[in-house]
Amino acid sequence: MNVLIVEDHPIIALGYEILLKRNFSKCSVKNVTNGSDTMLELSAVEYDLIILDIILPETDTHALIHQIRAFSSELPVLISSSCNEQIYARSYLSAGINGYLPKSSSDSNFILAVNMVLKGHIFISKNVFGYDFNNSSDYNPFGVLSKRELEVLKHLLNGLGINAISTLMKLTASTIATQKSRILDKLNVNNMLDVYQLANEYGLLNNGNSKKDKERLET
Repeated sequence: MNVLIVEDHPIIALGYEILLKRNFSKCSVKNVTNGSDTMLELSAVEYDLIILDIILPETDTHALIHQIRAFSSELPVLISSSCNEQIYARSYLSAGINGYLPKSSSDSNFILAVNMVLKGHIFISKNVFGYDFNNSSDYNPFGVLSKRELEVLKHLLNGLGINAISTLMKLTASTIATQKSRILDKLNVNNMLDVYQLANEYGLLNNGNSKKDKERLET
């Protein structure tokens, strides 16, 4: 079995590799860190599974998934991410992935997810299955954002400016500015600091976000 791990944190990638080789015989693992290298690998080697992070350098993850699906509609793609699954899982499932696994999951859940997507099933945690944006007790303000707005939001929360996001997503700066404005309107906030605070409240931010990250979002 050939597995392509698309992950820019080498320790995490190594952990996945150890788990895969421990649980699957004759398992070959390759690690790349961005979308361009992912497509180069797919054109050179026949892979049985892709394990993909959401936040990657120089990569629009939604666009990458569309590229992967254009290359192969059958290749299993499992996202393993620290991004809040209740916010992002449905968006990425509709984009064509086969499963969404939080990085905080246990080793046994990781192997379960891999087995399920390899067998052609969809893997998603009960936290997402039980989530209903129409239920006031489950209300999450980020549920009103479109796929593109969620992608722009992800980059904004990572401290990227409009021009950098424009280059990354291959869209005009005015389009990104419009998306940012719509995000603020839909979330009913006035600036990116308010977005940051709301994102922190609803668990969109990684624990490693620092005060410096927050200060960058004030602009």
